[in-house]
Amino acid sequence: MPRPVSGVDYFRGAFAAIFIICASTTIAVYPLLLGSEDTFVNAMTYDPKIRLFVGFPDKKIHFKVIEQYHGRIRDKRTLTWSVINRMVDDMFTADYGDLGRKKVKFFGNDGVCLFKYFVKEDD
Repeated sequence: MPRPVSGVDYFRGAFAAIFIICASTTIAVYPLLLGSEDTFVNAMTYDPKIRLFVGFPDKKIHFKVIEQYHGRIRDKRTLTWSVINRMVDDMFTADYGDLGRKKVKFFGNDGVCLFKYFVKEDD
């Protein structure tokens, strides 16, 4: 026979609902934060007049171009998107104007495959 609902049951239900809402909000907002850029940004796209970077160049392509321009880079693992963006900005003068750079985020060019984002090569 079911017992009557008490104040503790209401508290548990409210706590569970708040927990689920907070967890969902965190999961939805985290990829948008600048600090998570290295995990969730797949590539960059540039203005078509910048022919050095055609299509959707990822970190590997950026690394090759930057290495040709700046010389040998010791540790490519330290190249975050913010460092890459700074180095690319240094490659172009103000004569080029805006590079028209846009991020290709999360599902931008890889379909729906979460496995790629959470499993690293050394796992």
